[in-house]
Amino acid sequence: MNVFVDSTVVVQVKTLRILLRPSTLLGNGVRRLGLSWVSVSTSHQMPRYLCILLRTLYTTRQTLLITSMAAHHLPIYYQLFFLYIEPISALVGAFYAFFKPDKYLQLTHAPSAPSGGIPLSCSIVLTQLSNLYLLFALNEAFVLRSTRDLRVWRTLLTGLLIADFGHLYSASALGPDVYWKVNNWNAMDWGNVAFVYVGATMRIAFLLGLGLPTSAASGRKKGSRKLDPTHWD
Repeated sequence: MNVFVDSTVVVQVKTLRILLRPSTLLGNGVRRLGLSWVSVSTSHQMPRYLCILLRTLYTTRQTLLITSMAAHHLPIYYQLFFLYIEPISALVGAFYAFFKPDKYLQLTHAPSAPSGGIPLSCSIVLTQLSNLYLLFALNEAFVLRSTRDLRVWRTLLTGLLIADFGHLYSASALGPDVYWKVNNWNAMDWGNVAFVYVGATMRIAFLLGLGLPTSAASGRKKGSRKLDPTHWD
C-alpha cells in the first residue's frame, strides 16, 4: 500500500520490519510505534512535519499504554474500597433516605425530626439526597471500572475528596463533639462521620501515591507518561 506524503515522499507499509536507519530519531520513533515495514523512497530529505507527526503518534501511544495498565495493578485494598465497599455504602444511604425517611431524620437529629409525618419539602429534599447518593455510587462503581487510566482515577477521587469535606461540614450544626465523641455516635454518625473519615483517608493516600507501585506514584508529579510498566507487579 502506497501512501503519498508529497511529490517526493512515498511511505510503504508492508510487514513487521523497518527499513530506516535505527540510529536516526525517525527510525527509532517509527520502530517503537510498532508500525509495519516502513520504507521511504525520496530524493530529498524527509519533511519535518512528518517527523513531528510520527513523534506525536509515538508519545500518544506510550501515554495511553502506560496509563491504561496502571489501574489494573492497583493494590487490592484500593480496588475493594473504591469499587465495592464505598459504592455499596452509598446505596445504603440512598435506600434509607428514600424508603425510610422518618428513620433517616430521627438518626440524623432526633429533637428536630418531624413527629407528625414528613413535610413535603423534607420529602423532596430527601428524595434529591437519595438521588445524589445513587449518583455517587454509580460514578464510583461504573466510571472507575470503565477505565484503567490513572488520570481518570485521580480526577474522580479528587472531586470526591472535596465532597468528603463538604459532607463533614454539613454535620457542623450538631456541634464539634460530633466529630470526635465516638461514644455518642449512633448508626447515622458512624456513616456520616467515621466512614467519611475512612473514605477521605483512602483518597488522600491514593492521591499521594501511598501503596502504589513506585513508578505509578512518581507519575503523580512527573506525568503519567513517565510511568514504567515494567516495574509493576
